[in-house]
Formats: sequence, structure tokens, C-alpha cells
Amino acid sequence: MREISSLTLVLSEKCNFSCPYCPQRKGKNTLTIEDIAAFLDFLQPRLARTVRLGFYGGEPLLSLPLVEKTVAYAEKKYKSTFRFALTTNGSLLQKEHILFFREQRFTLGLSYDGMAQKDRDAGSVGAVESALENLLRLYPAGYMVN
Repeated sequence: MREISSLTLVLSEKCNFSCPYCPQRKGKNTLTIEDIAAFLDFLQPRLARTVRLGFYGGEPLLSLPLVEKTVAYAEKKYKSTFRFALTTNGSLLQKEHILFFREQRFTLGLSYDGMAQKDRDAGSVGAVESALENLLRLYPAGYMVN
């Protein structure tokens, strides 16, 4: 039986931006901790010794309590099996989020849409730049720029 070494959870279809070029469907579907626990428990026999568990959205920071509950569940039930990752547009990233991600050793991905960034909602460029400054200061080992 092949082992699973990477999972990505699409927590919700909710996003705080309305980018005209975004292919992400906008809707109201949202996972619950019960959904996620059942999913992880179902897959447990096939999980590798170390599994990358990614959180994605919409915008996953809109579902931060669910991220926190999932981390708590995974750590309690599976100990050190999971290494966490999260992809965010960065606009909602605050100091307390960064400290939580650092404590849990998350790998963070910030989506920056290059030339299209200016087409995002007003204020998005400044919010992402502020998030990058906070990451650099508070959690320099938690992300990379490429």
C-alpha cells in the first residue's frame, strides 16, 4: 500500500478579495473539525511517518480557528506526524498569527500576483508588504522568497 506524504485541505471557499482573474470558486462551503478529523482518521493507516498537511482556501486566515483546532487535533492524536503549511494572500496576517505559525513550525506561502497584484482589492499591496515585513522580523525561518 502506498503511503500518503502530503495532504492539502481546502478549508473554505471564502476570500476577502474579489480578484477578477482568480479561478477559485467563491461559495459558502466550509469544512468542519469533524470533517477533518474523520478524513485524517480514515487515512491514518496510509499516512507516512511524516506528512505535510497544507491549509488552503479561499483565504485560510478567514478560517484560522479551524486551522488551530486541526493542529491541536493532529498533535494530540498523531504526535509529530504532521508538518504544517499554509498558503495565504497575506492581507490578514497579523503578529499573533505569525507567532502561532512559528510556534507550530509552519511553512508559509504568500501568494503575490506579480503585475496583477494592482488589480486586487484596494489596499492589498500595502497589506501584503506589511505581512512580509512582519514575517521577516518575527519568523524569518518560516518562509522563503523565490
